[in-house]
Amino acid sequence: ASNKFTNLDYRNAESGGGDYNFVSQTDVFTSPNPDMLPTDELMGLKGEPTALFQYESGSSDKALYQYGIGSWGTGEIALVRADNTSNIYSSSDYTYDTLHIGFITNGFAYDALKLDKTAVEYNRPSATNKETWVYMAFSENQVNGWDSLINETVSDGWDIDVDPSSYLNIDNLPNTKPSVSTQGSADSVIDLDMGLTSSTDGFTRVAYFAASGDYKVTHRIFTKSDSDSVVVPELHYYNFPTSAVNGLKVSASDDFNRTALVLSDDSNIDSKVFMSFFSNGEASEPELDEDLDGIITSEKEGLENEVTLRTSNSLVVSRFN
Repeated sequence: ASNKFTNLDYRNAESGGGDYNFVSQTDVFTSPNPDMLPTDELMGLKGEPTALFQYESGSSDKALYQYGIGSWGTGEIALVRADNTSNIYSSSDYTYDTLHIGFITNGFAYDALKLDKTAVEYNRPSATNKETWVYMAFSENQVNGWDSLINETVSDGWDIDVDPSSYLNIDNLPNTKPSVSTQGSADSVIDLDMGLTSSTDGFTRVAYFAASGDYKVTHRIFTKSDSDSVVVPELHYYNFPTSAVNGLKVSASDDFNRTALVLSDDSNIDSKVFMSFFSNGEASEPELDEDLDGIITSEKEGLENEVTLRTSNSLVVSRFN
């Protein structure tokens, strides 16, 4: 449910900096003052604390100056200076497009900084105040056409090493479609060729679209990420003609979407949360990256799942071809 926030009131930890950005899950209100005027308002979600970010003057919102969280108190809330600097780097030379740094508080995620690969350091507080700092790095089509997304909590030392290598060797992800074969009694087996092994913890989704004349099939298969081989369940084609059925069985020439979520040992993501990431698809073919008939999630559940992802050290890789 939506909510209107008014009379938000903060006190500077130190004078200076640029405008003040009052931030909710759905809105941003920018003001030259750390306290709202009687006519000011911020739309948001009921139950969220909201946050305030002030950046260094002239930094284009890339250098945090001070910040505050609405749940820190009632009345006037003291802002906290981001007067410490920590490093950003990638020990595996991972190339990403965007890096979001923020925190989770009261069950909601707020991004304080939105940076790119050129950033080598960031401003942060000397200590947390009940919030958990996290980062998210996204890379689009950087390695053989694969998209990748890293979510991790910021370590106690505060330096950020954007490194996917502990999850998966993304440099070896293939530039080709998956192969299809038969194994034993299995009619069809898809070889994802992603480097997944029995020690890989996480979940996988492979979807394919096949057409034969006027007949079409979109098939989505969810499984654990402990193998590159995915056995295709036998489909029942009812009264489809035999000539069409043969053309609807999965083959290497079909359109595919492969997605793997690789988790660390302390992740809280389960299969339901993973499947929810593919909900809200559209009624079009081939619809392979989202599911029209997937798990239905409310706005509240969607936000909870986002927080679960942001606080679970993980890597997501995805490719359509």
